[in-house]
Amino acid sequence: MDTINVHNLSEEQALLIQKLVNVLAIEKKHNIFKMIQLMLEEDIEKKEPTNRILKDYTIGVQGDISREEIYDYL
Repeated sequence: MDTINVHNLSEEQALLIQKLVNVLAIEKKHNIFKMIQLMLEEDIEKKEPTNRILKDYTIGVQGDISREEIYDYL
């Protein structure tokens, strides 16, 4: 729709309708920018790893060297 028929309305009512349409257009534009921003944020979140799972190694104790022997060697 490109036009709104306001011929039967007073000038004051026609101006109010014009202001309303302008406000709605601005709100729509703002919502579009907000939607784009949310989409970009979701895209960034998808690229970042959320939970990194580290491998669990169960090697256990290797050898029987004591702490004193390690420090004596150094």
